[in-house]
Amino acid sequence: AVMAQLNIDLWYHFVLQEGTVDAPTNFELYAEVDGPAGRVKVKRGWSMELRSSEYAKQQGYQGSVVWRRIGSDLGDYDLVQVVDGEGNPVQPAFDQWRKDCETDGESPGEIHYFAAGEGC
Repeated sequence: AVMAQLNIDLWYHFVLQEGTVDAPTNFELYAEVDGPAGRVKVKRGWSMELRSSEYAKQQGYQGSVVWRRIGSDLGDYDLVQVVDGEGNPVQPAFDQWRKDCETDGESPGEIHYFAAGEGC
């Protein structure tokens, strides 16, 4: 909400480091802030690596793709797939995500996103 009030957009760029486009295993991430002064690249980058399906299963997310974000200000953490490429829920991760949205954070029961649809 603060970024919208300031008329600022945040863009994340994923640069393939290992693997292929069809089977990526590691990305470098960087962000750009687009605001009244133009678009500015955030100097600090992060890394994401693909976790195994066995790791996903051990964490209770079998059927999901799990990425590990490394070097974030929030520490290292997992990003878990909750829908497939056609927008269908991937269980059990989708139900856990819905439960978390309803009970955690500053706006329980609300889902925030910038855009949805083709080309997003």
